[in-house]
Amino acid sequence: MTAPFASLIRFYLRAFYGFSDAARVPLPPGTAAGTKAARAKRILATIGLALLVILVVGDIGFIFGASYAAMYAALAPAGLQSLLLLNAAISAALIAFVVGFVTALSTYCLSPAEGSLLALPIGPRALFGAKFAMTYLADAALSFIMLAVAALVYGLGERPPVSFYLYAILVALASPLVPLALAYLLLVPIMSVSRFLRNRNVVLVLGGILGAAAALVVNFYLQNSLARAGDAAWIIANLAGPDTILARLGAVYPPAGLAARALAHAAAGRQLDALGAAALALGMGAAAALAVVLIFGPAYAASLPAFGEGRLKRIAKSDTAAYIERSFRRSPQLAALFLREWRLMNREPVYLINGPLVIVLFPVIIGITMAASPEAFAELEGVAHALGGGPAKALIAAALAAFLGTATSIAATALSREGRALPYLKSLPVSARSFFGAKLLHALVFTSIGTVLGAAAGAAALGLSVAETLAALAMALTYGTAFDLSALWLDTAYPRLVWETPTAALKQNPNAVIAILADMAALGGLGYLATRLSLGLGGITALYAGGAGLIALGLALFFPRYAEKRLGDIEL
Repeated sequence: MTAPFASLIRFYLRAFYGFSDAARVPLPPGTAAGTKAARAKRILATIGLALLVILVVGDIGFIFGASYAAMYAALAPAGLQSLLLLNAAISAALIAFVVGFVTALSTYCLSPAEGSLLALPIGPRALFGAKFAMTYLADAALSFIMLAVAALVYGLGERPPVSFYLYAILVALASPLVPLALAYLLLVPIMSVSRFLRNRNVVLVLGGILGAAAALVVNFYLQNSLARAGDAAWIIANLAGPDTILARLGAVYPPAGLAARALAHAAAGRQLDALGAAALALGMGAAAALAVVLIFGPAYAASLPAFGEGRLKRIAKSDTAAYIERSFRRSPQLAALFLREWRLMNREPVYLINGPLVIVLFPVIIGITMAASPEAFAELEGVAHALGGGPAKALIAAALAAFLGTATSIAATALSREGRALPYLKSLPVSARSFFGAKLLHALVFTSIGTVLGAAAGAAALGLSVAETLAALAMALTYGTAFDLSALWLDTAYPRLVWETPTAALKQNPNAVIAILADMAALGGLGYLATRLSLGLGGITALYAGGAGLIALGLALFFPRYAEKRLGDIEL
């Protein structure tokens, strides 16, 4: 029998991160889940997810690695290379606090049913401790990457003993504890007294906005750091002085200073000093986490039952007729189904934040990059010239626009988002052509918006002419149409209809992972092909836009018949 606390941790990890024990459960012979096709799909989905994780980790590691390498090169000649470790420890703590606060806010109550856990023989502190552990996992992963990259850069330059890397792992695991404890220290009292925030939709929207804002701030910090990477004088002036922000933060936040000293002592071979500093850092983190769980556990548990309370509004008798006329209006089937897709996507915060909001954030990120390091776009023009000039800039803008238009995962999760409501929809007098047509139209609307925004951002960043902008837009729109049809076909063939939360339907859907990886591979392949073809702007536009248009037309001709048959075969 598993202890309640351990069971709660596993429950939260499975509910939020999608971890599952399904691989250890024997599948009954003859069932759909036991077929070779289903097993192959799960293997491919796992491989795709692993590749995506490797790509993201590699990207983050490369960004921080370039910054830390430049910092080490500037500080080492003056014997101040240990400041790199202090910078990494403080940066990891700050980002851990931001990410931890947003994650804690977004997962404060995963569903209204979470309050029913209080009816079980589970203590409030055990419940809160398990939630703390779930949030800690996301924070620890990011802190580990940042400190591991810093330790690797420092280790390559200083050649420390093996114990240095062991201490790096220890301080990386301890780094998020105090920031996360501080996040919950602020959040639990606010949630306990604020009725406005005890609403799932409000929390998700607010968490998404704060997360997006934090991501933009971090992006600006990274872009600015990379832009200053070659300026050794700036690095020393802003990191090495006793009155710098780095020195002040190290003085007011002891865990970061202890972590940096532990690594510096370990690199110098002073193992006892390293052990003492690491033990103090870990002890402070564990004490902060334990104190928050013990003190605020009852308050957290008491706030759960009131989470998600609804408010009823009485309608006056005189307003009843107007309400009925406004709410029940006859309209064409396709238009009604499209309006349903639009409302469901925009009303469900998880879908809104991870779908349509992406096409707004990407141009903002481009603008921040231009503000922080305008020379990066000058380098893009150099790349275009190195590729032979001609249509190269238009192709870069088309790739940006196409990726932005197809990055929402709307088409790749269109059928999966129906979940257990699908049998009820099948019982309605709705044709499969209208049902899937509305889903495709909904995806194409956001693809078009994202493509136009991406083409405009690319044109502004690269200084494209009107002809080049229109060519990029044509290539991206036809590509996006073909991509949406392909992604909708994929989700129709292999829908993920059994899920507990809307998050799982979108963020834990293998079809979304497969689609985004295929998208990146296709754009990369088309970019490489363009370098092997000696075509002008008109020729490359005709080839790519015409080819994508023919593919989209072929898919559109054959998909309706397949979708109708597939919809009839799906049973829950």
